[in-house]
Amino acid sequence: MDQTPTQPRSPRRLDPVLSALDRLAQALRRSVDRHRGLVSRLRAYRDARAEGRPYREVMEENGRPHPVEELSESLRELQQHASELRRSEAEAMRDEGMTQEEIASVFGVTRQRVSTLLRQSRRSQSNDS
Repeated sequence: MDQTPTQPRSPRRLDPVLSALDRLAQALRRSVDRHRGLVSRLRAYRDARAEGRPYREVMEENGRPHPVEELSESLRELQQHASELRRSEAEAMRDEGMTQEEIASVFGVTRQRVSTLLRQSRRSQSNDS
């Protein structure tokens, strides 16, 4: 049996995991910027209420989107990109020969969840074609 260590493969030029990581990092940067603005809006909202101003006035002055809507949208975007990363990672690990049970152990989820991730990944790839 050959005991020569295998050389790590260099990442493929269009590695889906790297692409997913880049998109998640971009989404996080946008989120940080949005959240800074949101913190300022929330402070102004709180200060107006602490002064005793009526909710109607404060809400109209604060404008749309409401801070909760803005936060929800930011969280949806992050969740979407985080899910894309997880699906790409699961697919890459499977391509490297790991079983669903092994991937589940790495992720801290059930084998059934990994099966779902892989199914979603295949569906996503077929929609991109």
